[in-house]
Amino acid sequence: MYLITSTKEKKEMKQIKLEGYKGTYTKIDEAWYYGFKYYLFESDVYGDEAEAVVTNQDLEPITSGYDDIVTLLDDYFER
Repeated sequence: MYLITSTKEKKEMKQIKLEGYKGTYTKIDEAWYYGFKYYLFESDVYGDEAEAVVTNQDLEPITSGYDDIVTLLDDYFER
């Protein structure tokens, strides 16, 4: 059994540039997954029309998609 939590923290991250992605992104969610913190970012230009990007706590992109952060992390770590 492992602990997964998803929270919408008040600390905002806006207009963040992510390596390998064009434009800027805003944090829309975060989760603790297997003891590590991950963030979900949405494009400032395209919003939910584009894939959201999941980063680790160092803001390094690890995966992207249209699902919620926990589903994206589950899919990523099942590989």
